[in-house]
Amino acid sequence: FSPKKEGVCRKGRWCLMAGNLHVVLAIDTEGPVYDPKNPGLLSDWAQVDDFLARVFRESYRRQCLDSCSGGLVISWFVLNWTGFSSNPVRRDFGYHRIHDHYMESWGKKMQEFNDGIYWHYHHPSPSGIANEWCKDWSANREYLNILNRLVVDRAYFPSVFRAGGTIETNEMSSWLEQWIPFDYSNRAGRLNWDSRDSSGVCLRDLCDWSRAPSEWGAYHPSFDDYQQPGSMRRAIFRCLDLCTGVYSLSESDIDAAFVRAQEGEDTILAVFDHDYRDRADLFVESFLQPLQRVASRYPNVCWRYTNALEAAQSVLRYPKAKRPRFAVFYEPGREAFSIASESLLFSSTPYVACKYVDSGEYSCEKVVPVANRNWLLPLSDKARKRVIGIAGSDAYGNVGVSSYFWDGGRLSPHSAR
Repeated sequence: FSPKKEGVCRKGRWCLMAGNLHVVLAIDTEGPVYDPKNPGLLSDWAQVDDFLARVFRESYRRQCLDSCSGGLVISWFVLNWTGFSSNPVRRDFGYHRIHDHYMESWGKKMQEFNDGIYWHYHHPSPSGIANEWCKDWSANREYLNILNRLVVDRAYFPSVFRAGGTIETNEMSSWLEQWIPFDYSNRAGRLNWDSRDSSGVCLRDLCDWSRAPSEWGAYHPSFDDYQQPGSMRRAIFRCLDLCTGVYSLSESDIDAAFVRAQEGEDTILAVFDHDYRDRADLFVESFLQPLQRVASRYPNVCWRYTNALEAAQSVLRYPKAKRPRFAVFYEPGREAFSIASESLLFSSTPYVACKYVDSGEYSCEKVVPVANRNWLLPLSDKARKRVIGIAGSDAYGNVGVSSYFWDGGRLSPHSAR
């Protein structure tokens, strides 16, 4: 992505002739799971919160410091269990359920530790069973139902993504290219892609990353093959299993990241786990302590814990920028709303979602470009009251969300929850 150059850590110490190493701990945030066959799972929110109470303690975050004396930062990839009809392991079904629990119970702690809140998405299977995987992006459009509500109800829009089950396809990759610049789904490594899950399905047929780059770098995917470097604008980052039935991170994996940084390349070492297991001890024993052991062999590599967004922005050498701000005006002569953005966007248009007050219906609206950073949203039914949410990421992953209320004759700012 960029030439080799010297890096600098947050204390201002130059790391001569080496790149910076960003360490990202990603947690797929899915809430409790009740499965009598697997008693090790956290089966209710009380158990999940006991685990979270440990990892949100300052003493826990600071027991294994990075080379800049910083404590652990966590990236939470939050899921909505929606679009399903069958719930065999008692997932917490419903829009915003997991997001709201985390924000209400742990939001202040997340801010304190500079944790990140990002998007994790499981595409519903046509069977409606929440335990089943689905890779057919055209089977439904639940992803729009979720984003519409996140924008309108919670003033949230993602610029960082992880695929559920790390399942990605070319169709899905093309959709992500419209909206989301950063993707931490690349699972390339020494996994046995021919292994089979409990239902007999081959891993390669579910979530194939066997052709993807297997070094700790980033790549722009190809339009023809999401696993191969190409000319897409979005970036995919490698993120390996910390400890699953398929793969466990090794010290050699960590060593490879430090070698790359020592050779002058800014690098992201990213691993993932889930919140439905108590992994507090495992994070320390299998990740943080091995990190420090390996780091001791590379004293000139400046390594730091970073959230997924800031790590991506740093290694891609993106400049600091303000998040996009949107304005909306009603143009009676055109029977349309005029939308303007102060910033250039990653997408060619903002993401516009409406909630119609009378029916409670949500929709993703198409807008028409009319000028640089300016679009029209046609007003097909002037009398229908609605909340209009406008969201988007700039080219560097900074996200802005604005919300307005149309009462049938007047437009006014609207505050989401």
